[in-house]
Amino acid sequence: MNLWHRQSEQRVDASVRCSAVHQSHICKVIQLNRWFYKEHLPSSCEPLLAVLQHLNSLDMNSKPLLLSCKNGYAGCGVALALHMILTRMNELQEVDVYRAVHCIRHSNPHFISTLDEYEFLYKSIASQLLGHSIYGNIFS
Repeated sequence: MNLWHRQSEQRVDASVRCSAVHQSHICKVIQLNRWFYKEHLPSSCEPLLAVLQHLNSLDMNSKPLLLSCKNGYAGCGVALALHMILTRMNELQEVDVYRAVHCIRHSNPHFISTLDEYEFLYKSIASQLLGHSIYGNIFS
């Protein structure tokens, strides 16, 4: 197990039992286990941004990624939405929080259900732009 800013990553071997296919698959499991259920959101976006940067640096080679948190939706929803937003920002130079939230809420309506979570996404995006972008000097 490796730790990044109080988050953990574990490599898990899982076997698939199917009448047509009998094989093992390896997947990466990222647990947001320090994002406590009682803490609705972390006090800072930097640890989550560091975890997402680490995810982007992984060589997954078509291996699935499982993201989990204490209650199954709060941390995962914010992390998935932020990952989608940052990916789109890097690839298309476009920020669309509504689209990312709408997309992930289609699969689980509990993802991103409060105004605080939206605000956290916007603060995280601003932090990313200020710290890691050629546009950082515009906001200072």
